[in-house]
Amino acid sequence: MIVGHEFSAHHLRADGEVRLVDVSIASALELRGATLGNSRGAALRLDRAEISSSLYCDNDFTAAGNIEAIGAHVNDASVH
Repeated sequence: MIVGHEFSAHHLRADGEVRLVDVSIASALELRGATLGNSRGAALRLDRAEISSSLYCDNDFTAAGNIEAIGAHVNDASVH
């Protein structure tokens, strides 16, 4: 998947794995206030994701389960 601007998923609620594998995001990935849950494995999978700006997991972001980002690249060195 290619996203030509920021990918905003503020307050997303998901039960099961959220997969953004091989995604290319031209700006920031924002998961502010998101609640992700997968007690059997990954709550968030970002394998080989290319994020051109920042990754925001703040404002009460929670993940019950693993966060996996094998080979992921975030161009802004700060993860918020």
